[in-house]
Parts: sequence; C-alpha cells; structure tokens
Amino acid sequence: LRRPPRSTLSSSSAASDVYKRQEKLCIQTAIETTNNNKAAAAEMLGLSRQSLYVKLHKYGLVDTEES
Repeated sequence: LRRPPRSTLSSSSAASDVYKRQEKLCIQTAIETTNNNKAAAAEMLGLSRQSLYVKLHKYGLVDTEES
C-alpha cells in the first residue's frame, strides 16, 4: 500500500484525509483477513512488517498487549 506520487494527489487536506481513511481501512481489513497475522497482513499490503507496525501505531490499531 504505497502512496501515489505527490503530483497525482490534490494538495488539499481533504485529499489527504481521504487517503488516510482508505489506508487505515485497508490495514484493518488485512489484519482481520489474516486473523491478526501481522507478517501475512504486511505481505498482503506490499509492506515490510516494520512498515506495517509503524502504520498500526500511526492509526492507533496496536493491541495494548503488543506495544
């Protein structure tokens, strides 16, 4: 789940908000689909496991037991 080049996005904050909501939804769906298997979810999204964890923290999607 890579962000498109900046030139293809509107510079408005509305476009940024839409992107963030879509990214969060994709991450949530991947986590649910893989039964909370972070390595499989990262692979599904085309991310490294480390990048997925950064995004999980960014969107507040980390279980308190995992932090």
